[in-house]
Amino acid sequence: MALTHLDSLKAALPSASNDIDQFVEYFQKKYWHELTEALLAAVRKPEWDNAQVLLDLYTNFITHFQLKISLFKLGQLLQIIAGRQTSEKAIEILSAASALVKTNGDIQAHYLLNCEEAYHKVQLGDVKAAKSLIEAPVTYLDKHDVHAVNINLRANIYRAQAAIYKSEKNYDMFYKTCLFYVAHVKTDELPESVQQGIAFDLGIAALLGTSIHNFGELIHHPILQSLRSSSNSWLAELLQLFNAGNLDEYNAKSTKYANEMKAHLGENNAPALRHKIQLMALLQHLFSTPVSERNLSFDTIAHKCRTDTVKDVEPLLLRALALDLIRGSIDEVDRTVE
Repeated sequence: MALTHLDSLKAALPSASNDIDQFVEYFQKKYWHELTEALLAAVRKPEWDNAQVLLDLYTNFITHFQLKISLFKLGQLLQIIAGRQTSEKAIEILSAASALVKTNGDIQAHYLLNCEEAYHKVQLGDVKAAKSLIEAPVTYLDKHDVHAVNINLRANIYRAQAAIYKSEKNYDMFYKTCLFYVAHVKTDELPESVQQGIAFDLGIAALLGTSIHNFGELIHHPILQSLRSSSNSWLAELLQLFNAGNLDEYNAKSTKYANEMKAHLGENNAPALRHKIQLMALLQHLFSTPVSERNLSFDTIAHKCRTDTVKDVEPLLLRALALDLIRGSIDEVDRTVE
């Protein structure tokens, strides 16, 4: 039956005939490792990007030998296959497979599938169930040496956590966790649309997160390039301006991209965004000033940070001190900061 399905598949999918011939050869010779690697390579190709084709491949072929191959790699295969399905169908597949691999003793494969199922639970709005599913994987990661946990499992724990934080609009934790995720995967191997989605979400979180005042890691990450070449390139421009503390350009771009900013950043967040870029302008000015000359007047800071009045400088400095962005003392008499 397994080979019969491959014969039918070859007729229906001639562009994948070379892959299918390999599957047949390795299956007949019982080269399970080689077959697994061939499957993992094939299902990432564009010609296999079809939900029903992948589902049938699993149901009518892979299930015939799934317990003969690495259960963790089976989990990786099912991630890709489930990722092309509706979230409802994905959860059905992943839940059954998770129980199977746990019964057969591979706890990391079990947790990998739990994390993928949690991700799809979030897409359906069931955040409570998602949190329950990743509780054990997160505990497992915390209790083990990082090198003892498969990098793909670590990546998918962070991915599931990031999805939960995004759903809760917890921008600070989403930003931190999603950066962990992209640090654990080869982002250039992700579909371009996925790269753009991740970069966009990271960019929004960077701007709206209340504790994020350093965009360097995101600015220099290759994934941001996908944003620059997308319809959301405006966001990449804003991130560069914030990172440089460039208030004059920000004022100009705020007018140019008013509709985009209102739609994705929220009109009510405009004051907080201006305050954030003023803080970043302050940091940039301090970093570019020699240590021996870091006794700055309120007038200088007002000019560099484009505050409405000099009276607005002290609250800005107090905020920077409270966030531990700077360290120093304020002289209210001479109206300076050192």
